Amino acid sequence: MYPIEIVQPMKNDLTSVGFEELLSAEAVDQ
Repeated sequence: MYPIEIVQPMKNDLTSVGFEELLSAEAVDQ
């Protein structure tokens, strides 16, 4: 896994433009 300090800004950028965070296999399947 990547360190959270590196990943968090990228996640913020993606979620701010409409991407949804998928943190579990169940969420991906929906």
